[in-house]
Amino acid sequence: MQGFNKRLFFWLVKAYIKKWGRVLVLSFVGGLMGFFLIAFVSRNLVHLFPQKERIGMIGAYRLDNLPTSITAKLSRGLTKVTSSGQIQPDLASSWQIKDGGKTYIFHLKHGIFFDNGQEVTSQNLGYSFQDVKIDTPD
Repeated sequence: MQGFNKRLFFWLVKAYIKKWGRVLVLSFVGGLMGFFLIAFVSRNLVHLFPQKERIGMIGAYRLDNLPTSITAKLSRGLTKVTSSGQIQPDLASSWQIKDGGKTYIFHLKHGIFFDNGQEVTSQNLGYSFQDVKIDTPD
């Protein structure tokens, strides 16, 4: 086995650089300029594409066990319970209790709309209770 010939290696590298040196230097400079251009553009244009904050709740939920913080954002009731435990009107402006608690009459607020633009009326509220008769007058 012959030893490593330093002189031959030097002449091969010299010939390679003579033939491809310009291409190598231009490619290196072009790549460097491209890198800094991409870095500059991405740093200065990032405000045009704001990041969205994603918030979630971990767990397996069904309609009957959704957290109250979620149901409060999804739907509203005729009344709501404050943090102090008092019942206050929500969709209802007022209500009456008659017949010893057997009849409840709710008066709806005006000017409350669904997300499709339709006004909330007694006819389009979807309340249903087992063994309860519901009338929806104006």
